[in-house]
Amino acid sequence: MCGFCYTLESCNSTTGYCMTGCESGYKTEPVCTEASPAGYFGSECKQLCSGYCVGGQENCDNVHGTCLDGCTVGWKGRTCKEVCDNGTYSQNCSFKCSGHCKHNAGCNKQDGTCQDGCSPGYTGGKCDLCEFCSSSLYSRTSTGMTYKCVPLFFLQLITYQLLLLDSFCLNLNTSWGQMNERT
Repeated sequence: MCGFCYTLESCNSTTGYCMTGCESGYKTEPVCTEASPAGYFGSECKQLCSGYCVGGQENCDNVHGTCLDGCTVGWKGRTCKEVCDNGTYSQNCSFKCSGHCKHNAGCNKQDGTCQDGCSPGYTGGKCDLCEFCSSSLYSRTSTGMTYKCVPLFFLQLITYQLLLLDSFCLNLNTSWGQMNERT
């Protein structure tokens, strides 16, 4: 009985030995019946799985090294060996940074925070809150609503009048008449 031989033709039907080695993810030549130990994969089980698999290094496929439950925060790809691209963060890099980190710096690839602070006009750990707007009115991720901090001169252009406001939050999901003003 042949095991997981590299090619079926390389199996000796009398002895069960694999003449050309084992299929990827299996070892114990010459019969190739033992799967790679946890944390290893590939040809002769010599490749080490990524330490960024959810559940640990042992939680990967023995043939290709694919992380079975995805990647830990800050990492991506089927084998979780790629760091998140600039401008993205979280598990499998599924969230975009606010884009308001000071000096256009990227955010932390694990939690989205801006390490060097925020660009002028923005606040919060992720620089996703308008500095002069109520934080409860600005949201990008939790409710799906998007509010944008708009400078005073823009408001003046829209209304053609001088209002005594520092700034305001504009709900981009509603009409112009539904702006929330803060004095």
